[in-house]
Amino acid sequence: RKCTEGNLMFSLMIGAEIWLVTRSEYVTHGSVALTRTLQERLRDEYGTRHPYVIPVGGSNGCGTWGYIGCVDEIFSQTTNTVTDVVVATGSGGTAAGLAIGLHLHPTAQENRTKLTCYCVCDDEEYFYTHAYETFVEMGAHASLLGVADDTPAEEGWKRVRDSGIMEVRQAKGLGYAVSRPADIRFVSDVAMRTGLIFDPVYTGKALRAFCDDVKKDPEAWAPRVGGTSSGTSTTV
Repeated sequence: RKCTEGNLMFSLMIGAEIWLVTRSEYVTHGSVALTRTLQERLRDEYGTRHPYVIPVGGSNGCGTWGYIGCVDEIFSQTTNTVTDVVVATGSGGTAAGLAIGLHLHPTAQENRTKLTCYCVCDDEEYFYTHAYETFVEMGAHASLLGVADDTPAEEGWKRVRDSGIMEVRQAKGLGYAVSRPADIRFVSDVAMRTGLIFDPVYTGKALRAFCDDVKKDPEAWAPRVGGTSSGTSTTV
């Protein structure tokens, strides 16, 4: 079946070779094992090639630096007090990088800026675990969490959860890339009212979950998103 939209279309436009796997293969083996197999195959077939593997979402220690730098951009572009950073997360790199960046940035520390991540797939434990593994890869786990190198992964992700460095909330709804009619209506309404385009897979689900949280607990969010403590005029 020909596909003429999305990331696949852009890949075909620049002449990329596409290697497909089935859903069951992905679930059974995972992206790390599958890309490692392809990496080895390319080396064997071409001899002189040295493939570099970019993980899902670019979510590794190298990719994390982009979001550490993003924190500098956030604070350089505003003169207002930033109390909260709210993002969608699908592979964990955004969450891990922002967590480190906010921890290191003096203004974020002064403001006690809180990071809230709305996950559009998997569960909260997955993203806390990924963050911990990224912290370890970058050698930041000791300063961020006060844990030793031999700390078990199970204890590590719980330390991330309990540390307050980031909070992960659920936003996947019916499942990854599965939208309900109400989800589509929400992003459409936001686009028509604000001119801002949110996609229904990532940012749209995260924004809707965030807005729902504000409505459910306006007292908690009002001082941070604007409006009165009664919640009657809270604006997102």
